[in-house]
Amino acid sequence: KPAGGMELSFTEGDRAALLATYEEWRALPGLKVVQEPTDMDFGFTFVMEDGDGHRLRPFVRAENPR
Repeated sequence: KPAGGMELSFTEGDRAALLATYEEWRALPGLKVVQEPTDMDFGFTFVMEDGDGHRLRPFVRAENPR
């Protein structure tokens, strides 16, 4: 497997937009679900991994992130 290891994070507008992105990406070949949509201290997020091992993390920031 090629070397990877970078994580790219970016914001989504709201939970519905994040879930729509998740469903779109889940259907794409070459992306693997690493983390299902979930609430975390910093916000609502999921993680996908591309074929090179890079992680993609869209998130919706929590109102009061810890």
